[in-house]
Amino acid sequence: MNVFFYRIILILFFALLQISFFDILFPWFRAPVYLVLVVVVVTLTRGFPQALFFTVPLTLLVDAVTLGIPSWFSLYAVFLAYGTSFLSRRLLLTHQGFGLLLYALVAFGSVLFYQAVFSFFVYQDIGPSLSLQSLWPRGTMLLLTFVTFLPIFVISYFGMRHFEEYVKRLGQEQFRGIR
Repeated sequence: MNVFFYRIILILFFALLQISFFDILFPWFRAPVYLVLVVVVVTLTRGFPQALFFTVPLTLLVDAVTLGIPSWFSLYAVFLAYGTSFLSRRLLLTHQGFGLLLYALVAFGSVLFYQAVFSFFVYQDIGPSLSLQSLWPRGTMLLLTFVTFLPIFVISYFGMRHFEEYVKRLGQEQFRGIR
């Protein structure tokens, strides 16, 4: 039961962090940058089936708080979790060093893909004054975002891995006294 409450607190923490901090840190993105990062990190640490029990409530909570209704970001997050799981099983890279950098690139590419798709579907009927080029961050902002994104990805990955190890220890300590 404690594990359930710990996971709920972690979901609330990630949602609060996205809404109150990362939306302000990355104002030029319409994509929830930190949530995409969290979806990739949770999928890497837990695997696809278990990551869904974390990803879906997290994205629905953020959609409910920010928009009031579920948006298609929840569906995008499920596909992203599946794609990350597929890549991690097929590439057989360790989650250290170069492998972790590759997964950070996948997460950042997913943010850019979400930005492109969102810009295309939402702003396609505004007219010629607002083009897709004006919606995308330009070179230096993109580089600055990635330089900021990479250490946040690494910290989040190791923090989530530490949390999962702690939860496993809690589960094992629960049955230690049973003979």
